[in-house]
Amino acid sequence: MLITTKKHNLVDFSCDLLVVGLSENLGDKTEGKFKLNSASNALNKALDNLLIEELSEEGIKGKFSETFVIHTHGKLRAKKVAVI
Repeated sequence: MLITTKKHNLVDFSCDLLVVGLSENLGDKTEGKFKLNSASNALNKALDNLLIEELSEEGIKGKFSETFVIHTHGKLRAKKVAVI
């Protein structure tokens, strides 16, 4: 298994699994909302908001130990995106 870290434009990065972070939005008064960082926002936009829709549908809140994997269906160069 080869694991690497790089600073790169995530939308154009070719790989089998792209891992991005998600954090609970502690400053938001609406319970259960998460906050995407700028990189995750770019991925969500490239996926036509599918990332936000799937995270919301699955009840992901950005809490410690939550993970979610989504297939990109060719909308990104990465085959899958894992949100941790």
